Amino acid sequence: MGSRIFSDKKRAVHLGPFPLERLDRGDMPDLAGISEDVAVTFAHDTPHSLVNAMSDYQAMMDAIRDGLVNKAQSEIPEDLSERSQHLKAFCYFNDASMAGVGTIPDLARRETPVRNPEIDRLAH
Repeated sequence: MGSRIFSDKKRAVHLGPFPLERLDRGDMPDLAGISEDVAVTFAHDTPHSLVNAMSDYQAMMDAIRDGLVNKAQSEIPEDLSERSQHLKAFCYFNDASMAGVGTIPDLARRETPVRNPEIDRLAH
């Protein structure tokens, strides 16, 4: 068993195991030049590329995105800082190595959603 570089014994759960709060924050990149007509693809020319395996995984995630909703309502904090701490703590509870929360500007949202064409192939 190796020794740990950073101890998380006294760290709040939402901070995770790594001291990411020490990193400098950057500005949001300029998204103005990105076309909405371009869909993300997980096809790669190299047959052994990991990108090719991501296609099925992404299609499964897209297929269940609008699936069954748990009827039990949870309390969502009004305070955005506390809400982000809950979200990050949940990510770490699910064994994420790192998690971050940030604002998604309107420019980063599509006006119309793109349906993943791999869903039909996967369902078949």
